Amino acid sequence: MTSQGIEKYGRIWTPPKGSEITDLQIEMEAFRLGLTVEEGGLGKAVHYKNVVTAIWPNYDWHEWAQLTAQAFCRYSINEIEGKQFLRNTVGLAGGTDSGKSYSMATWGLVNYFVDPINTMVIIMSTSKMDAKQRIWAHVVKLYREASRRNLAVGRLIESIDIIKMDDEEGARINPEIGVSDASSIMLIAAGDEFKDDAQKRLQGRKNKRIFILCDEAQDCSKTVFDEAVWGFKGAEELFLAAGGNPSSIYDPMGTFNTPIKGWMSVDENSSAWKIKVAGIAGVCLRFDSEKSPNNDLFEKTGNIKYPYLPKPDEVKLAKESLGALNPQYWRKFRGMWPPSDVDDSFIFTELLIKKHRGTDPVYWVDDGAFTNVLGVDPAYSEGGDRFVVTHLRWGRMTNGLFGIGMVKQYILNRRAGSEDDFQYDMIEQVTAIAKDLGVDNEHIGVDASAGGIFWSIGERGALRGWQAVSFAGSASELQVSAEYFMRDEATDKPLVGKDLFHNASSELCFVGRYFLESDQIRGISPELAQEMVSRKKDRRQRKIIVETKKEVKKRIGKSPDLFDSWTIGLHVIRKVFGAIAGGEAIDQRRDREAEAFKELKENLTLTNIW
Repeated sequence: MTSQGIEKYGRIWTPPKGSEITDLQIEMEAFRLGLTVEEGGLGKAVHYKNVVTAIWPNYDWHEWAQLTAQAFCRYSINEIEGKQFLRNTVGLAGGTDSGKSYSMATWGLVNYFVDPINTMVIIMSTSKMDAKQRIWAHVVKLYREASRRNLAVGRLIESIDIIKMDDEEGARINPEIGVSDASSIMLIAAGDEFKDDAQKRLQGRKNKRIFILCDEAQDCSKTVFDEAVWGFKGAEELFLAAGGNPSSIYDPMGTFNTPIKGWMSVDENSSAWKIKVAGIAGVCLRFDSEKSPNNDLFEKTGNIKYPYLPKPDEVKLAKESLGALNPQYWRKFRGMWPPSDVDDSFIFTELLIKKHRGTDPVYWVDDGAFTNVLGVDPAYSEGGDRFVVTHLRWGRMTNGLFGIGMVKQYILNRRAGSEDDFQYDMIEQVTAIAKDLGVDNEHIGVDASAGGIFWSIGERGALRGWQAVSFAGSASELQVSAEYFMRDEATDKPLVGKDLFHNASSELCFVGRYFLESDQIRGISPELAQEMVSRKKDRRQRKIIVETKKEVKKRIGKSPDLFDSWTIGLHVIRKVFGAIAGGEAIDQRRDREAEAFKELKENLTLTNIW
């Protein structure tokens, strides 16, 4: 430690007036500047490792920790009007106990310590309770270790889950800039139930250096995730990281880590791939428990070096117990998105949606060659959480098929200042959407299961002409798919919904699969796809039965309201237009046949004249 300048890395490092300079401060500044070998430094990643080791001497630099550090330090530089903007994005996909949260916690603390005034670190997880058992627990532990060695910056305020400087400390570092929560490390709960509060906390915050670290990203709200990703584009330095156990390619963790070349470009042997999030290039690292840093020593001696990382004998036992292709084994041990065709207990799979291009935008043969339809799922229906309105379009697509394209899903809440009863407020909002889109009343379907109050109001006239769609009772008399457009040998009648499905709910939820397999579904959003692939099916007495909304909510922790609203709109299209998966709609076939007959008659008449 000296109050004089020190020469290192090809330059003289001088301390601020009235203070002294240390080797750690030099390493911190070299890391912040990202000194390359060409500039006389060691490279940003090496300087980062030096800083970490100086603050936490017992830090383990195993293979996965080193790979993570290198990825974290690999920034791209964009220059706009002579000003540099640093950008990086990193995904950490791994099974349980692969060090993802620990690495992100270390990275966040170091970046705050090196430049606390100009840095805001936002740590997100599903809930504060969950975070305090994982990433925030690591932050607190590492902070306290640094504090005991007088190397920490700021103070930990546990009551509000934040690390920030007081005015005195801030004035000592830079007397010209005031201290606020924008110069801090803060914890934000980002699960669906906390999304409104999370969005409010994210909006309006600014600083020069922004670090978004999302733990358990697969269970975080996409709304909050998007706000965090897109809300800080003006920062001079912006770093985005998402870590978690792979679950669905459509949840926030999956969309964040989507390979640039698509999911078909990677498999269980891929350890890393390029990604791009909000226009920022980066990399996804995958930590496979079958390739744990403990493997080499275990094979030689039967011992392990890193007790907190996957243990080879436990991984082997899990593989034998669960099975090599078990989705849970893939998520929690392989650290990879499981093959979606392995488990056939689900109605839809990610592979099925991708194969039939369900998420592609829809293109119609002509502008307006479609009819608008709305599917309404009231919030309270059958244990639902949200009031969802789905806007679908039905018409002839450029692939020559009549198909269904989803335009948008609206999640409605009571309007601010509204004095109307909740149900009437919702009716007014749905009516306004329908009027704005030009949707006829007969093309609006609403869940009328169990005689809910919303539909009861409708029966008194407020919803006059809307289609009642019930998830209760028996399956319908509607034809389902061209594949099943055949006659029953016993009755000599065409097979319809009630011949194939155990009940109405099963028909409503499953029939969309036939349309998808016939390449007639487009416009599926990631949020909708995530709910579609979560619904299970079975067979009972040779008929298909689908688990109820309540059963899904109990199993995955949230209600599939987006999916149910979509199925309601699809049912309206089947009921009103006679749509059949894999074939022309009944009314369109009649029109075509009538036109063909008229043309034939005219031709015959002309022949007779001649």
